[in-house]
Amino acid sequence: MTPQVSETAMPSLWEEVLRSHEAVSLVEHAFLTTDSGRIADLRRGLISPGLPRITALRLFRQLSLAERQELLPELVWLASCAHGSLQTVRQLLADYPRDWLRERLETLAEPLLQAASAESQFEEYRRFLELYRFLGEDELRICLAERARQHPDDDIREAGDDFIER
Repeated sequence: MTPQVSETAMPSLWEEVLRSHEAVSLVEHAFLTTDSGRIADLRRGLISPGLPRITALRLFRQLSLAERQELLPELVWLASCAHGSLQTVRQLLADYPRDWLRERLETLAEPLLQAASAESQFEEYRRFLELYRFLGEDELRICLAERARQHPDDDIREAGDDFIER
């Protein structure tokens, strides 16, 4: 049996949370069903830190597959660096159709690895090695790890060794 709570016992902050949630839900629904510029807005949100990124990631699963596919480059970019939403980004990438993702992943990752500065290249290598492991893409992981093992940077070579042994 469910305990009974009188309406007057409900705290005012709780009521505000409920009203706010309802308002956000209505606006999000309108955004997702009528805004023809939503992909551009979400793209900007994904590449912006903080609230814009968190909001874009929250709305991401409500998009059609075709819309999510348009945003693949931004998700791959987000997968290349450490941030608070990295696990969410990896999970969203795992939700794509596997063969479709496999055909595109390396092509999107490679320019990011090439464009990385000497100071950040280690991070990109490690993040992509982690992503490939997370996705179960062993062929991509091993290929990138072998490449890392040939890199002139000691840390990148070590990352390659770490992901070959695993």
